[in-house]
Amino acid sequence: MRYNLNHIKLISALKEKNTEQATEYLMEVLHEINSNYYENYSNINKINEKLEKLEEDLHNIKEGFPSGDARGHRAYHERMMRDQEQSAKIKEQIMKEVIQKGILIAISLIIGALGLKFGFNFMGV
Repeated sequence: MRYNLNHIKLISALKEKNTEQATEYLMEVLHEINSNYYENYSNINKINEKLEKLEEDLHNIKEGFPSGDARGHRAYHERMMRDQEQSAKIKEQIMKEVIQKGILIAISLIIGALGLKFGFNFMGV
């Protein structure tokens, strides 16, 4: 408990057995306690209102997930991202193979065309 000037005055008046002053200081102390009570009560009400709003927000957030399962929702998206990465790697490998084989086919066609132009017989006939 915090003591302020009125508390000290009250204690002093009680020690001096000055009941009139003690009563006056006691009334002031009670008034302060009462004021603090209403201030604290008001603050508690504000905190309760904020808690209710937070609970409502949390409820709304949970409703945004299938079955309210945020972890399952996250795991689903992580799985989707892994699948997309794997798919991108596979596509990249396929493109490399297509390009390599396409280059080999193009080189073969060029060699074949040059051979025909210059009379090379590739079949042995």
